[in-house]
Amino acid sequence: MADRATLLPYQVVMGLVRKSYCRAISYEWQDAGGQWWRSYGNENWQFASNGQMERRHASINDVRIAEVERLIVWGYGPGPDDFPDIEALGL
Repeated sequence: MADRATLLPYQVVMGLVRKSYCRAISYEWQDAGGQWWRSYGNENWQFASNGQMERRHASINDVRIAEVERLIVWGYGPGPDDFPDIEALGL
């Protein structure tokens, strides 16, 4: 994954049912050589009765992007309230 701590995550919770959690994710990161990447996909988590994660399934794709193609540009922490969701961004 990222050689530097330059992950800019964005996620949408798709469902939370009993012990399972599903989310669509997208994040952008920069490798040590300065190349920007966008990673996106879905994650499904399942939790044990003690609250610890017991299973995680993920399908995540990495796409090389130019810096001018970045969509997630606010830095670390929560995004702005009026930022479009993943679907609106086409991710």
